[in-house]
Amino acid sequence: MADTLGFGLSKLSRPSGLAANLTTAFVVLIASVLGLPVSTTHVLVGAIISAGASERQIFRQGTTQVLFAWLITVPAAVFFAWALALSLLPALR
Repeated sequence: MADTLGFGLSKLSRPSGLAANLTTAFVVLIASVLGLPVSTTHVLVGAIISAGASERQIFRQGTTQVLFAWLITVPAAVFFAWALALSLLPALR
């Protein structure tokens, strides 16, 4: 995971890396103050991709892999939670 975030999404200069980290900190801080649940990983990935886009240095393969994993995660979690709930339901009655 750290490899993908550090090297697989984009090539950042030091100022862009600083901007991505400060943006992540700011968004997570504001979300915390407002009581909003946010994923720090999602915020960081968005910030890295945006900072990389400002320098036209986005790595398509790494970005595609992360976005694909995010698209699969929610339906997979729904399916497995549903299947687990169905299998545990008879035991709880």
